[in-house]
Amino acid sequence: MYQIPTLEDVRREILRDIQSLEPTADIEVDSDYFVRASALASCVVGLYAHQNWIVRQYFPDTADSEYLEMHAKLRNLYRKNATYASGSLKVFGTAGSVINEGLQVKFGERFYVTKSSDVIGDDGSATVRVISMATGASSNVKSESKAQLTAAPAGVSSDCLLLPDVTGGTEVESDAALLARY
Repeated sequence: MYQIPTLEDVRREILRDIQSLEPTADIEVDSDYFVRASALASCVVGLYAHQNWIVRQYFPDTADSEYLEMHAKLRNLYRKNATYASGSLKVFGTAGSVINEGLQVKFGERFYVTKSSDVIGDDGSATVRVISMATGASSNVKSESKAQLTAAPAGVSSDCLLLPDVTGGTEVESDAALLARY
């Protein structure tokens, strides 16, 4: 791969060319030629860096995220979105009490919403489906966990249990994962 010259290398070459064209030119550090050569060298090094960046975008394995997505799109591949976790919630209360769809459940800093309705049975419990209100792996439940209904209906305890089948929450697909599918 081509080695990009440093600012000092480019400035030295410019000063060499100036000295070659004008042997009496003052090219010391405090000279006008040195200042102008430094400014020009800075621009040149910036152009080299930009060209280097452009070359990296040509190849999917070195491209930035935005350009990796463009490469993948050419092959009908798209980055996978983050997903919501879903699973079961065990609710307790008086037999015959109704748990409606749309109730909010708080578990730490995370929130879930019920996606099904049920009636509390004779054993004092019912199980309803829930889905997380935020995407990501952090919304998955690894073990049976105590949670609270934010507004429990009459006859229903606000204390409930998120069951460990609350899974499926994923983060946005990483560049490495998208590249692996490429």
